[in-house]
Amino acid sequence: MRGETQLRQTTGKRFLARVRVIGQRSEGSTAIEYAMVASLMGVALIAAMSTLGQSVAATYGKVGAALEGSPDMPGPTTAAASMSAPKSTASPAP
Repeated sequence: MRGETQLRQTTGKRFLARVRVIGQRSEGSTAIEYAMVASLMGVALIAAMSTLGQSVAATYGKVGAALEGSPDMPGPTTAAASMSAPKSTASPAP
């Protein structure tokens, strides 16, 4: 029983010594800090890209609407009709 108590004490002391050494190291905390900074940058980039994407879509919509009313550009129905109708290159039969 006495040997068992002594073994527990030495094991406990070794464990506490290891915990102290781990607590004094700073490599783990530095890695965590870098991970936190990287994740915050990712969130900021996602938010910025979302906002930018919406403004680009709005700009394309405005340009498309302006071009639809232009006399030089065929509208979507005219373009679709000309693409679907086959063009006959044969001359009419006499």
